[in-house]
Amino acid sequence: MTTDRLSRARSILGERGAQAPASLSEHDSLRLLEAWGVSVVRFAVAHSGPEAIARASDLGYPVVLKGMVAGVAHKTERGLVHPWIRSPAELDHALGELPASCQGFLVEEQIRGIRELVLGIVRDPTFGASVLVAMGGVHSELLADTSFVLAPVDAAQARAALTALRCARMLGAYRGEAPAKVELLAAMMQQLGELALACPEIRELDINPVILRRDGTPVACSALVVT
Repeated sequence: MTTDRLSRARSILGERGAQAPASLSEHDSLRLLEAWGVSVVRFAVAHSGPEAIARASDLGYPVVLKGMVAGVAHKTERGLVHPWIRSPAELDHALGELPASCQGFLVEEQIRGIRELVLGIVRDPTFGASVLVAMGGVHSELLADTSFVLAPVDAAQARAALTALRCARMLGAYRGEAPAKVELLAAMMQQLGELALACPEIRELDINPVILRRDGTPVACSALVVT
């Protein structure tokens, strides 16, 4: 952990002011992870339709469009997420499908990969901060395939938690995709352990999903920080 990294993280956490909400926006949650050195999807914020189209052009298609609504943490269930947008015309149509209550739009690079994990931080009154890793995707809560490691996390502990998952076989070569780069996943878990200890005001952090690119590289694609 570097002083500069901690300073950037605390700056983002402090931007909320005295009347801070209980959670950061997805945009600020991704900014916090990015400031901490975690590999995150390329993203941009837009405040109008034309700006969203311009940001999508900068990122390159396909993109994901997410509507930003205050107080809404889980966007998919509210119809606020439109993936695999391949052209300005498709993006314009998706913008028209979003509710007028959107305060802005999050435009993200569409990550190509079929394997998903969940990573996060949880705090227990007795044991303190832990890093969790779990199977991702729409059935993650139903299957409850989860491992926990107390912070701080070392590389061996992170690898052991990954191999303890019932879905661990999908970290190997899978349906034409390369094996997961386990050392990068382990490093991401170590980073989260450091963040949990450095910023105790973070009560929970949920990265869902972490998508494995086709070459096995993990990328954080959505995040929620609760303070």
